[in-house]
Amino acid sequence: QFGDIFKYDVTIAISENTESLEELQDYINSNQYINSSETLMVKTVDAEKNGETIASVSMSVFQNPEVVDDYITLRTMDDHTPLELTDDGVIISQKMSNVLKAKAGDSFSVVNSDGSKTELKVTGVTENYAMNYIYMTPTLYRNVYGEEPSYNMIYGELPIQTTQWEDLLTQ
Repeated sequence: QFGDIFKYDVTIAISENTESLEELQDYINSNQYINSSETLMVKTVDAEKNGETIASVSMSVFQNPEVVDDYITLRTMDDHTPLELTDDGVIISQKMSNVLKAKAGDSFSVVNSDGSKTELKVTGVTENYAMNYIYMTPTLYRNVYGEEPSYNMIYGELPIQTTQWEDLLTQ
């Protein structure tokens, strides 16, 4: 699915000890070895339907939802109609849709690390067969959780995809 669904080349984990997210973003954006980057929050939650835990899920909240398509293709499985993140609900992966038996318009709950439950409305189902994913906007995250997303990941695109570039980045 890399290249077709997942279009980013590198992931950079942001340490909890990072003092300035803005400085880190500026450094990455000025790096000659990275064409573009996007900051996001990724966390694992459990999905629940009708009171039963169904699956472990990777929740992604992009800092700038308008650029999601530069890094991940959100589209329907059947006719590849593009899907857009909105503040009205979440987009879930096809695999998660199958496991939850959920479609656009349905709701399900996620169990957070503190044991609390949050109900989410599905606004779209995106092509992805590998894992269970939830995608949402930062505004929806704030509205649902009452707090700012804690950004902990950066996706990046390399100018040229060669082993030489990858070796330079890891030095």
